[in-house]
Amino acid sequence: MVSKLMLTYFFFYLISTLVLVLNLNRLHGNISINPSDIKRTSLDFGNMRHVESLAVSYPNSVHDIVELVKMSYQSEKVFSVSPKGSGHSLYGQSQVVDGVMIDMTWTKVSPQERKEPVHGPLGSYLYIWCGDLWVNVLNWKRTYGQAPKSWKNLLYATVGGTLSNAGVGGQSFIYGPQISNVYELDVVKGKGELKTCSKEENSELFYGVVSGLGQFGIITTAQIALKPAPESVVLIHLTYIDFSNFTKDIEYLISLHEKTTSERFDCALGSVFFDQGGVTYVLEVVKYFDKSTKDIIHQV
Repeated sequence: MVSKLMLTYFFFYLISTLVLVLNLNRLHGNISINPSDIKRTSLDFGNMRHVESLAVSYPNSVHDIVELVKMSYQSEKVFSVSPKGSGHSLYGQSQVVDGVMIDMTWTKVSPQERKEPVHGPLGSYLYIWCGDLWVNVLNWKRTYGQAPKSWKNLLYATVGGTLSNAGVGGQSFIYGPQISNVYELDVVKGKGELKTCSKEENSELFYGVVSGLGQFGIITTAQIALKPAPESVVLIHLTYIDFSNFTKDIEYLISLHEKTTSERFDCALGSVFFDQGGVTYVLEVVKYFDKSTKDIIHQV
């Protein structure tokens, strides 16, 4: 009797899964059930948890994501949808069982499609596709003499991925994390609604999705704050054996965040290295220079 019930369950499960896959294939954009694609998206940086999705979506536009989320909400067989960037999660946070993984990096932005920086009342900013890598965004902005106010040391992460995880980096002690330097977001909500949000417009959604780990919507486009890019930099590495001296110097550098640019460093990062000789602490500090200050670069 039990075996018959199990066979019946698996039969209906397979039929409903087949119907779901057939429905997915009607969507615009590429839907893959290729085992190699599914296996690839089940991996992340942590390499601790592996959950395979039912299919992988390769969207060609925001519209493809909207239609997929609508289908997941309206489908008779409920299935989950999860966005995936470049896979730097530590414990499978973006993985989804029996659902559809959205490869946000698939939608490529050509140089011709990239938008130029905009100068508005809040300052300079740029609209960015959230599946784009920060390294591409940084290189593009530099052609206009602009740079993000704050970014992570790891540039091969996606814009949407870091905005979903705060985005703490070397400039955060001055400008705050990346989520403090975004003016506006376009978000696909759980029913497939595409909403624009900011601190003033749909603020509850805005504060829900920044650092929200993708639980309240899929960030598709971001309006990122810019500042003039430095013309040159000085990079200094300080090595420590004593942890108390290491932390004391970090705290001192952070305490200078309200000083003028000439009285503080512009970036500070701490690292810990383990080897046979013990533990080594490294403090990386950076000083920016522009046309007006490059003549004093040797004084650092």
